[in-house]
Amino acid sequence: MLLSCNARIEGCLPPPQDHQTVSVYTRHSADCQKKGEPQWKRCKCAKYLYLLRDGKNKTISAKTRSWDRAEQQAQEIRESWDPVKQKLRELDELKQAQELGEVTITFALERWLASVKADSDSGNEHTHSKYQTAAKHIGAWARSNHLIRLSQITPDALDHWKSSWSPKAKNPDDRIGKTTAGRRLEKVKRFLGYCVKMHWLAANPATELKAIKPDPSVTWPLLSGRYEKVIAATFEYDKRARRPSDQFGAEMRAIIELMRWTGLRIGDALMCAKSRIQGNRFSLTTQKGRSALTVLIPDHVIAALNALPARSDVHPDYFFWSGNSKPKSLTGRWQRKLERLNDYLSIAKDDGTPMKFHSHQLRDTFAITQLLSGTSMQDLSKMLAHKSVKITEKYYSPWVPERQAALERRMAEALVQMGVSVSL
Repeated sequence: MLLSCNARIEGCLPPPQDHQTVSVYTRHSADCQKKGEPQWKRCKCAKYLYLLRDGKNKTISAKTRSWDRAEQQAQEIRESWDPVKQKLRELDELKQAQELGEVTITFALERWLASVKADSDSGNEHTHSKYQTAAKHIGAWARSNHLIRLSQITPDALDHWKSSWSPKAKNPDDRIGKTTAGRRLEKVKRFLGYCVKMHWLAANPATELKAIKPDPSVTWPLLSGRYEKVIAATFEYDKRARRPSDQFGAEMRAIIELMRWTGLRIGDALMCAKSRIQGNRFSLTTQKGRSALTVLIPDHVIAALNALPARSDVHPDYFFWSGNSKPKSLTGRWQRKLERLNDYLSIAKDDGTPMKFHSHQLRDTFAITQLLSGTSMQDLSKMLAHKSVKITEKYYSPWVPERQAALERRMAEALVQMGVSVSL
């Protein structure tokens, strides 16, 4: 039954005693003698459930023609909504797990995170936070499905959870694209693999789950005048600011120029310490991968950094960081500011469709312009601090034809200087 019919159904049902209720009703067929009486129990017409909770209502099929079976479903839902009964059920499950000598999911997740932290590089918060997020999602999924013991995690339950991951998922935690879904599945498999290694599980229930292929990598560098438009938008940002303290154009331009001309990720650019710059060389340890890296900063970018106005919330030893906030919080703050430039931007892809600016395009712009200038894929991989050249090829191999065309033009120019002609 459509939600628009709920008002009519609700009038035929007993008034709710609380802010939540589950009631059974019959949806009679057209030829049923009892149609118009939704509380009639003994006919063989389809049974439905009416759910009201937190001011929201909906109807769902009980997938049965038996009133007793539908009522049993309704009671299970009522109990799942009752926090006291739910807690008693969890305590009973925990007691049962102890009697059987089984490990609980909560305990296993805590041990897994402790193991990951011990094995990871010292201070690598970026990597550890990803595993914490994965553990949080696994724990939330288990609780929502009343799973307490590790042995209750079955291939069927995991496959059902995996199939719910999509950008339009009902559960906000499951609203993810293919790339994120693939990473989540990888973490789930690692967690359960750890449980097998610790002999808490005989086999990994996620082994047979098919890997999720990530979304195709599409790179849109800021070429053909797009970069200049982004810079111009920072001035417009300041013009529209309500008060001088809301003007961040100078900082935006410094971040944009720094990322575009060094290929740094935004987190590494924002954590740039003044003492780490010697002349034009900036030496750092990247947040992602913990790689030692040295980049060359052009003179005009050095000048832009040194000309930044002093701010009370920025530590004097840094250009953008207060010295107290977590790198992730700092990155999120500036990503949101830079995304607001889209309010003053009008840029398009090569096919004419609108394009939105985001900070990672600056790193892409650095990479593509390096390739077009003749830099090898191997050297570019080192400049970007990628762990493997395969990662670099994954993102930037579509631009190899443009690189080849640029090389051919230079070869043709050289041939002309040698006194021969060539037609491209």
